[in-house]
Amino acid sequence: TRHYNVIYIVPYSGMSLKYIFGNVMEYIFGNQGKLAFTKGVMGLKDSIVAATIKTYQQVGTDFKPTPAKSHYTYNLRDVSKVFQGINKTSPRAITNENDMIKLWGHECLRVFQDRLLSIEDRQKFDRLITIKIKEHFKKDWDNLVEVKPLLFASFCPLIHPEGDESKKPFNDVYCELTKRDKVKKKCEDELISFNAMFRSKKMDLVLFTDAIEHIVKIHRVITTQFGHALLVGVGGSGRKSVSELATFMAAYEIMSLEMTKGYDMVQWRDDMR
Repeated sequence: TRHYNVIYIVPYSGMSLKYIFGNVMEYIFGNQGKLAFTKGVMGLKDSIVAATIKTYQQVGTDFKPTPAKSHYTYNLRDVSKVFQGINKTSPRAITNENDMIKLWGHECLRVFQDRLLSIEDRQKFDRLITIKIKEHFKKDWDNLVEVKPLLFASFCPLIHPEGDESKKPFNDVYCELTKRDKVKKKCEDELISFNAMFRSKKMDLVLFTDAIEHIVKIHRVITTQFGHALLVGVGGSGRKSVSELATFMAAYEIMSLEMTKGYDMVQWRDDMR
């Protein structure tokens, strides 16, 4: 007869989670080279850790998986992704406490809210994040976010040395996209470059706000280490087009599997190589 073991791992206590992710935040704050976050920003460490853990726990309670929402499952990897997103930024972009709170809120939106299917669930999460920011940071979310929807990305240079817009902006800085006209212009320029480089795959896209929002989200995922996403939507909704443009903007090469008749596991393994 075969022998087997059943191993049950006790969930981490709240104190253990705070210790683990508190050390993660200390690493983020101390790993900025010659740059440094302000004392006010670094003073938010404990609040960010506590707010993230409480949000994660509340999401697990409020958004249960059902047959129609079987992907409503969250674990500690999702908590770590929030801190991974915070680690993408720089003191150049996060100059005060409000900037850091908005960054934290943005990463929670991307990690937790983007998985939600219905408008009702998304609105419910909006209320949840508003409450958590009031509880842990003593701030009003609606007053903090002046440009909606809240978006952060690194492909559009918006941060200038010493805040002087006459100077060349820094490249590849993960920052809030406050100047949406420049973001739209950047996306349109990248689309023109894509069409010039790949004439056989030319895309005639109208880059309205929702399309740009999806490009920003996909770009964020694929430029994050071990990032991955499943795009769900009806045929013709533009999933492939915005993915190709976001991949081009990230200077990556895209590979797609061609599902031909007789496609089997052997071919799939070859494609994976």
